[in-house]
Amino acid sequence: RYVGGEYLRALADELNGSYRRDPEDIGIVASFDELRGPGFEPVLVHELIREFYEHTSRFTLSIVPEWRWWMRPGYWLFRRSVARPLGQANLPFNQREARRGMRSVIDTIDLDGSGEVDVRGWIRLFDDSDEPIYVGIYTVQRHDDAGYVSVGFPLPEGNFTATLRPSNAGDGLVLSSEGDGPVGHYLSAVEEPALTVVKLVPFGEEITVFVRDGHLGAEHRFSLGGVRFLTLRYRMARAAGAGAGEAGVGRS
Repeated sequence: RYVGGEYLRALADELNGSYRRDPEDIGIVASFDELRGPGFEPVLVHELIREFYEHTSRFTLSIVPEWRWWMRPGYWLFRRSVARPLGQANLPFNQREARRGMRSVIDTIDLDGSGEVDVRGWIRLFDDSDEPIYVGIYTVQRHDDAGYVSVGFPLPEGNFTATLRPSNAGDGLVLSSEGDGPVGHYLSAVEEPALTVVKLVPFGEEITVFVRDGHLGAEHRFSLGGVRFLTLRYRMARAAGAGAGEAGVGRS
């Protein structure tokens, strides 16, 4: 009944897999090229964006949330009664909370002893307390010769999954839940022996990842029925002593 920052460790025990805590130079995808498809060419994307996806652990993150006023009361209640007790979907409520800082780790599981990563989970925590913000299991899904980013958020006896389509935007990257194929948001529930999956059609999501003046950032937008209710603005900066790349990457 609790997800939290040790979820991958517990999952590895259940699956009899080999668990590693935040291995060096790990990314949320094994290869950015796996996302190639008719609407997306990875070679056109800025090299810092590719580096972030393939070597996410090299970077630190900061976040500024912008909630629409009409969503604040509902989210405050959800967070107090569901998100915090569950250790999942516990986003900052305002900029004051965001200043607590964010720490991210990527945990991995090797299921067959091959040395290859079979499961990778990106865990974000408040830096001042290690209180979990969210836990996401990242995979690349291939469908009709196109690649998609699929993120599963574990829930008790279920899962919330977001599958997003990549596209080029200059030298940037856009991930969107709009379009054909498997894109969208799905809520699944396990009631042995049945698995029930519902597509949440009104829910929309779009992420724009960009490099401006040598700085790496992202804008993450959420909507209901086409009306935006939350925007998360990220800054990604290379951690001290991290791998090679453009020296200009950092906080503005």
